[in-house]
Amino acid sequence: MVAKTVGSLNFIRIIEWREVLRLLHPREGEKILDVACGDGALSLKSARRGCQVHGIDMSPYSIASANILGGKRDCHFLIADAEQLPYKSGSFDKIVCSSSLEHFSDDVKALREMNGVLKTNGIVVLTTDSLSYPMRDSLRVKHKTQHLVVNYYDSEKISERFEQSGFRLVSNKYLLNSPPTSFFYKLFVKTHGKLYRQPLVLLLGDFLIPLLLISDKLAGRKDCGYTLLVKGEKR
Repeated sequence: MVAKTVGSLNFIRIIEWREVLRLLHPREGEKILDVACGDGALSLKSARRGCQVHGIDMSPYSIASANILGGKRDCHFLIADAEQLPYKSGSFDKIVCSSSLEHFSDDVKALREMNGVLKTNGIVVLTTDSLSYPMRDSLRVKHKTQHLVVNYYDSEKISERFEQSGFRLVSNKYLLNSPPTSFFYKLFVKTHGKLYRQPLVLLLGDFLIPLLLISDKLAGRKDCGYTLLVKGEKR
């Protein structure tokens, strides 16, 4: 069951991580950096595929949790700033950054740091808040305030940031971009995420997630969405 396998994660992360892992395509023996890794849940998914995973986050609590979660896997977690990565140039094959770029005070600096620690032709896969799907400005502002968002991104803006940071943009795609998904996303904003910790919603997760995935596939808009999924390659 979804509730058993992902714990307190909400539908946003479940849908995002499904697409992130598809693009990242972690392979055995690769060295991957998870920027702003949180409690290491996404890092662990790559480690289980035979990767050596390093994760950084500014939160000591998150890093402590990540070290526990990583257990005996080849995972290494540090308290560090995304704008000052503590690694040598060309250290990693791939970088992943899930729902974090929007929080960085200097997004270009953070992306340049990622570029610097990647090997030549290494890739970065990230998701970031867009909230370009039609919604009331008040909800957009509420989300920005609640979650300390610095920037929202659309395709044009993320393309500019990648160009400035030394990446070749490989692809970008909007996620969470259909009416049913929008309905639940707005509820998420209105309830400050508390809705998705309720037992009924966790119980319905097995049915809700497939429904939203199908809805986005069949009725999703190409020009906007709540999340932007991006893949870049180091030039």
